[in-house]
Amino acid sequence: MTGMTIGELSEQSGLPASVIFDLETNTHAVEDTVLQALKRTLEDRGIVFLTNGSQEPGGPGIRLKVREDEEGIRPEHLNATNDD
Repeated sequence: MTGMTIGELSEQSGLPASVIFDLETNTHAVEDTVLQALKRTLEDRGIVFLTNGSQEPGGPGIRLKVREDEEGIRPEHLNATNDD
């Protein structure tokens, strides 16, 4: 969603790339400090973490934060009348 590489995520989170790669390929337990570092970094890049019960449609997951400075038409507002 952010277009970041493992190297960029590693650099920005301060975590070794090997730890991030392991997280993507394994399901073993991870220290909370590692998860928090990744979460902070992804949130800084515009990711919003949705928890179960957060009143968001669709349940838990992630989405991109709505940015006030974006130009253009949001996908949910596209229709035949504004299709140029």
